Amino acid sequence: RSSFCTLLQTHLMVRVELLCLGTGKASTHIYYGEPSTGFVIIQDGEPVLLMGAGLGIVRSCVYYCKKVPDTIYISHNHSDHAGELPLLLSVEAGKGRRKKVVAETEVMTRILNHRLGEYHESIELSNRKLSDLADFVDCPEQEMTSVTSHLSIIPYRSQHSERCFGFVLFYMNRPILGWSSDSGFEPNFYQQISTQTPVLILDARQTGSYDHAAFDDVIEFERKLAAACDAAGVTRTAIYVTVYGTQAEVPTNPQALKIGQTLMLFEDFEPAPAGIAPPVAPSNLMSSGSGHNMNTYPQSAIAEPRQEVSVLHSPVRHGGYSQPRHTNPPIHNFGSQQQQPPHAQPVSPTLSARSQPRGRSIPRTAAQQRSSDIRNLLHQINDNDPRGSDTDSRGYSYTLPGQRSNSLHSIKRFPAPEPLPSKVFVHNNENKGAPPKLYLLKNVRTLDQLKLKVSNGQNIKPIKHLHQLDGTVIRSLNQVTHMMELVATKHAGAPFDIKDLPIHLKVSGAPPGPAF
Repeated sequence: RSSFCTLLQTHLMVRVELLCLGTGKASTHIYYGEPSTGFVIIQDGEPVLLMGAGLGIVRSCVYYCKKVPDTIYISHNHSDHAGELPLLLSVEAGKGRRKKVVAETEVMTRILNHRLGEYHESIELSNRKLSDLADFVDCPEQEMTSVTSHLSIIPYRSQHSERCFGFVLFYMNRPILGWSSDSGFEPNFYQQISTQTPVLILDARQTGSYDHAAFDDVIEFERKLAAACDAAGVTRTAIYVTVYGTQAEVPTNPQALKIGQTLMLFEDFEPAPAGIAPPVAPSNLMSSGSGHNMNTYPQSAIAEPRQEVSVLHSPVRHGGYSQPRHTNPPIHNFGSQQQQPPHAQPVSPTLSARSQPRGRSIPRTAAQQRSSDIRNLLHQINDNDPRGSDTDSRGYSYTLPGQRSNSLHSIKRFPAPEPLPSKVFVHNNENKGAPPKLYLLKNVRTLDQLKLKVSNGQNIKPIKHLHQLDGTVIRSLNQVTHMMELVATKHAGAPFDIKDLPIHLKVSGAPPGPAF
C-alpha cells in the first residue's frame, strides 16, 4: 500500500469515456420522443466534447451530464445532427457560456448560412455578428485538428446524400475511437476510420440504403476486419452500431449501443504536472473536479452492486479492468459472418483474475508494465477497503450482453425504463354488442398513438376518451397495464355510463365525476 501511495504522488489517473445520448433515426424524436443519435466524450468525469446536436440531444446531455460540453462537433447539417444547434448556442451565450463549434470547412459554411439563418436578421439589427454566438472552428478534411487541450480529430468524408464527415478521435495523438456519423456502407471510408482505432461506432439499420449501412454489411465487415487483425497478430477492433432507431428496435447482432451506456476508450496513469496535487484517495479519483460529471445518476438507477467488466476476444468475459492497448495495425482489406458468442458469467473481480493474460499476447514496454502494476495495486487496495462501495463515486453499472472479442475497454449498462404493457382489450361504446378487440402495444409510445390505433381499428372517429371499467379516464399510458380492458368513447357519441356498459363487461359501482 505504501508503494502504491508513493506512485500516486507522481501520477494522475486519466479516463476518457464515451456516453451514448441517443440512437434515433431522423424521425425518431418527432414521432416517438426519443433523442436522435449523439454522444458525449467524458474526460476525468468532465464532459468535454458533444458529438452532434440533433433533436432531443441537449435534453439527454443535460440529464446525464448536468451541462453541455464547451466543444460541439457537427458532422453534417441534417436536423437529427444539428437541429438544436441554433437555440443551444443562443441560450448558452446568453448565460455567458460561449461554446466552440467544430465542423469540416464546407459543412461549417452550410451551418452558418442555413442552420443559423434564423438569427441573421436579428443579429444584423443589433449590430452583432454570428461569431458573438460562439467560436466557429473549421477542421479541414483528413487533417488533424485540436478540439480540446488533449483531444484531436481527423475528419473523413462518409457516404451520405448531405456532405457529412465522421472522424478518428485522438487522445494525446493516440487513436482511441473511430466514428462514421451517418454513412452508407463504403469500404474505403470504413478502412480510414478503423485503422489503428480500438473502438469503432458505425451507422446501421435493418435495411440498408445509400445513406445508411445495413446490419448485414456491418457483420460482414466485422468478420473481415477481425480476420485481418488476427492475420497481422494485432488486437481486434470492437464495433458497435447506432442510428438504428428507438430503444425497442435495438438489434442483437451486430452489438449495439443504448441510451445511457458508456464505453471506456482510454484509462491510464500519467505523470502529474508540476503543482498539481494528487487525489486524496483512490476511491475519489473520479469525484474531484467541478461536480458536473457522469458519476451522478438518478436514485432509481441504483439497484445492484457495481460490476465493471472488460470485454475480450473470447466467449468468456473476465472480471476486472483491462487497459486499452494501442497498437498499429496495417491497412486492412476488409470483408463473413461472425457467430454471436454465448452469454457467459464474468469471473469474480479478484487480483488473480485481473492478473490473467487477456487476449493475444503482445510485448509490453517498461512504461506499460509499470502502469499495469499500478492498476493491480489500486484494485488490491479497493478490494480490501471496507469503504469501497460507499466511496466509489461512479455508482452502479451493469454488464452489456452480447460482448464480442478484444474490445479492450470497459462498458457499463444502466437500467432500461420500466417495460410498457404489450396487450390491451378495447370495447366500443358505440356498439355495445360487439366483442372487444385486442391491440398490441409493441411500438406504441404515447397515449395519443394508442387512441389513434383504436380509432382506426374500430372506426371511432373522432375518438374522445379511453375509460377504465370503473369510469376513470386514461390520461397517460402509464395508467395502462398488461391485458387491461378499456372502453372507447366518441366525440358527440354515447357517453360512458357504468350502468350501460358493453354486454361483454359486467361491473358494479357508482360512476366517478364527469370526464373533461
